[in-house]
Amino acid sequence: TIKIIIIPPYWQTWWFRILCGLAFIGLYYSFYLYRVNFIRKQRIELKKQVKIRTEELLFVNAQLTDQKTQEQNARLIAEKAMDEAHKASLAKTTFLATMSHEIRTPMNGVLGMAALLAETEQDSEQREYTDAIITSGESLLMVINDILDFSKIESGKLELDYQAFNLSKCVQDVLALFAFKAAETLIDIDFHIADGVPPTIIADSLRLRQVLTNLVGNAIKFTHKGSVRIMVTAGNTTSAGFELHFEITDTGIGIPASQIGQLFQPFKQVDSSITRQYGGSGLGLVICERLVTLMGGNIAVKSQPGAGSTFTFCITCNQPQQHPATVLTKSGSQPQMPDGLTLAADKEALLKAGIKKSLLSDQFATQHPLNILVAEDNLMNQRLILRVLDKLGYHPALANDGEEVLIMMSQKPYDLILMDIQMPKMDGLETTRIIRQLYGARPLIAAMTANALNDDKENCMNAGMDEYLSKPISIEILTHKLAALFNALNEPVLK
Repeated sequence: TIKIIIIPPYWQTWWFRILCGLAFIGLYYSFYLYRVNFIRKQRIELKKQVKIRTEELLFVNAQLTDQKTQEQNARLIAEKAMDEAHKASLAKTTFLATMSHEIRTPMNGVLGMAALLAETEQDSEQREYTDAIITSGESLLMVINDILDFSKIESGKLELDYQAFNLSKCVQDVLALFAFKAAETLIDIDFHIADGVPPTIIADSLRLRQVLTNLVGNAIKFTHKGSVRIMVTAGNTTSAGFELHFEITDTGIGIPASQIGQLFQPFKQVDSSITRQYGGSGLGLVICERLVTLMGGNIAVKSQPGAGSTFTFCITCNQPQQHPATVLTKSGSQPQMPDGLTLAADKEALLKAGIKKSLLSDQFATQHPLNILVAEDNLMNQRLILRVLDKLGYHPALANDGEEVLIMMSQKPYDLILMDIQMPKMDGLETTRIIRQLYGARPLIAAMTANALNDDKENCMNAGMDEYLSKPISIEILTHKLAALFNALNEPVLK
């Protein structure tokens, strides 16, 4: 027999199959290693990216933290600066109030005693000296008032008081202040209120008078001959009200064009010689400009050296509804003054007519009988007010402080207390509050104080006082207030 052996092809052999299996296993393992390596590289790259991103976030967070810290520091610095500014403003206000009080207290004695001296018989030389004392004292007081007004405006504490008033009377009251001075220098003053201007307007009459008084006073001060003229006209009507235009023209020394820009800057005058020759604080026009701005208007000036100046300003005001628009034609070459005098060109006649009657008459107390208690601790002011009241015919009692006031009131009733504010032991405000708690609305109490800020007056009224007199006290104002208080005393008490 023949044995035939058939050899299978290599792909059917066992060894080939083993090799194929090993090759597959090797290929799979290689793929596995490749995949693992790829994933490892991805993980490394991811970690790298995460690290980079984390570093970026940490950097951004550090920046944000630093920015937040800077903002907090800036806020703290701003708050500290605001606190320091507030303290500085408060210190400034306190300083001005204190200095005002400390200056006004002796000024009350100086001007008061000078006013008493003016009431005595004097020869021409003595009269000249007395007038010089009064004029200098009033000039100093004007400077003090300007500084206080400027401070209140700068601090934003000045508020306007809008009320209805007669415009013509307001202008006449201002002109009345300068009637005799104008007559002495033969300066003609006239005013004209144009057609279409309502007789009654709603505005702050006190501040309007202040602006007019300053501008008219300057016009007369810097005019040696010629005239000062005031023109009032109506302007545009807006949603806020209607405009009222004022024009004050003089024939005075004028202002160089290059120096007009300094007029409305604090403590500035066009020439230092102006201060020496005419006086002043350099604040008058600045205050006018700020007040006019507060009243919704503006102020401007045109001038030429040697040919005079024209100041124009406008304010925004309203008209009372109960007074429909009327036409007022008022030409005033001779506006009526409170005492019936007119601004005449005849100097001698005006000066003779202007001889003042004595302000101190013992008949005043007979006409306005009051049982008065004076609360005052300053010796000079005690002597002054007691002497004035004595010459008016009163016999006032005196208390040196608030405690003495309460003791004396428990022993005797009084109609009126003239109360100083700053006194030892118990001040005037505390004393007033106690009196109101114990005795009600009577007696009447009038503050008589060197504290001259708006807050001081408000504090006095809130404490229960009926009237407010600021030192230095004018004898004329004092008699006017006493008469008003006497009338109030005889009115029924409202419950």
